[in-house]
Amino acid sequence: MRKFKHVVSLGPTCLPAMQAKRYFDRSVFQSGPFNYQITPLAALRHYFENDFNVMIDRRDLIVDEVVCNGKLDKIVCNTKLGTLHPHQYTRGIDADFENERSRHGYLCEKLRGILNGGDGIIFVTCADDPNLATSEISEILDAYDPDIVYKIVCLPKPSTTAGWNSRLAHWMRAFDEVTSSVAVDPLESVKSQFRRLAKHVRELRF
Repeated sequence: MRKFKHVVSLGPTCLPAMQAKRYFDRSVFQSGPFNYQITPLAALRHYFENDFNVMIDRRDLIVDEVVCNGKLDKIVCNTKLGTLHPHQYTRGIDADFENERSRHGYLCEKLRGILNGGDGIIFVTCADDPNLATSEISEILDAYDPDIVYKIVCLPKPSTTAGWNSRLAHWMRAFDEVTSSVAVDPLESVKSQFRRLAKHVRELRF
């Protein structure tokens, strides 16, 4: 059985990341740039086409009234990328800009390393048309690196945010199905436990 070492969210909303985080071990589900921002498919393509060398420019950020997750709200928008950032810049764009840009750069570099690491990856996402989105994302991934070993879990995009903070049954079933057909590397989970224990020993914290 082929082994997959990483689970990565491709957005377009927070939902796939929130559900994957409730199912997979912390050593398997990865933090990434798409976990808590809203990323249209065109923006996702831009990230891959530029090998995740995507610099956030202050001139591209504005606060605008947009429909986000079914309701009108004031959200920080990146006018160049078309991304929305409902969970960043909580103190304001100028106050949080340097920290958010640094964090974004770190997450892009981390994901680039995962993509080029040679390990199998399960990508999780949702879309209005899952079949079409899966096809388009496969095209993006294959153009980026035809040797990437991956599987895509794409579920229908919901019309409401109800239940996002809890384990949604249809997401758990989808993850059950994918993990029954592929093997998530068990050694990585064990190594993660040792890394956490070593950190606690160093910090004298249990």
